[in-house]
Amino acid sequence: MKKMILFALIFVGSLNAATPEVLPYHFKIQKKEYRFSTFFEIDSEDSYRGAIKKSLFRVRTNYDLSDSNGWQATGICRVLTLGALYTWATEIDVYDTEGTWIGLIDGQVMTTAAARFSLYNAESELVAIAFLDKNCQGVTISSPENETYTLARLDRIYVQDKIDDWEVSVFDPEQIDDRLIRIFAAFIIDHQGEFKTDN
Repeated sequence: MKKMILFALIFVGSLNAATPEVLPYHFKIQKKEYRFSTFFEIDSEDSYRGAIKKSLFRVRTNYDLSDSNGWQATGICRVLTLGALYTWATEIDVYDTEGTWIGLIDGQVMTTAAARFSLYNAESELVAIAFLDKNCQGVTISSPENETYTLARLDRIYVQDKIDDWEVSVFDPEQIDDRLIRIFAAFIIDHQGEFKTDN
């Protein structure tokens, strides 16, 4: 009997070891302008560091995410949408390195928020709703089933007359592809002046 109990404990322990818990993580993102491109540098102590590049030589706006292993994903803004005129209506298709569609960031037209975006996964399922705060200094990403349940949060560290840093906290990493969150964060910081002017 003792052998069976010991075997059961070892088996349960091995199951827990095989499926490690995905912990919340945080990163800072900062915009840096260069002559022919813009970089969004990502710094983190509990997640990977990286950068997102936006080149001026593309017909459509692209956000290319990379880390220490190289290029990881690209967000491509759709051209024939209201997003060409209004930032809050931007639609961004996100692809992995093999060109496989992994999700969509979709600006919503009908909303009472200053800006509202729907985030879809590779199966076209709505996995999150992101909305700009009333004071336009942060973005809350919530569950579509329960908007009071926060999946992630983007906070603008407002500094007068300077490009602001943003702090991103991801509380439920299993719900949203990390690449969607990082590309969305770059898009938000890229257009922060259109949401709230720096004065």
